[in-house]
Amino acid sequence: MSPNLRAKGGYTTFGSPTGLVQYHKSSSFKAKAVALGLLLAAIGAFVGLKGSQAWSMPQESVNIESTGSAKSDVGTCTDGSACTSGICGGGFCCTYPKGTSEGCTDCFSKTDGDCKKCAANFYRKSYSCTACPPGYTSESGSESADDCEVQRTHVPLRRLHRLMEKP
Repeated sequence: MSPNLRAKGGYTTFGSPTGLVQYHKSSSFKAKAVALGLLLAAIGAFVGLKGSQAWSMPQESVNIESTGSAKSDVGTCTDGSACTSGICGGGFCCTYPKGTSEGCTDCFSKTDGDCKKCAANFYRKSYSCTACPPGYTSESGSESADDCEVQRTHVPLRRLHRLMEKP
């Protein structure tokens, strides 16, 4: 069975068992599709050209080991000269502000330069060192303000005996 074709106002129609089906012939749609295809091809060629130029252009390289002058924000170190902050604590570069806080002796790791351990008379708070209040002391590695204790005075034993003997 051949369909019944009819041309009507720019549309081609044909009869089918379910009713009329219309196909729209639009030259502007075809022109838009072709223009879009050309645009995408031009963009692809431009990106490809830029990418190939980037690979073919000589790049400046720096050999860090041979120059010895490269500094790092974080990483391993033996002294502060290898660190951007100028501070090496516990074999790792310390970062500003926590790792460079007064009293910090060790920093965490080669990827984290915050303070790990504080000196005596300091305690660690939020990965930074804080001094104990005046008249208080703490041991190295203290973790909270509760570790700061009233400073004890030491009296030589001979003097203490003499003080106790006096009426």
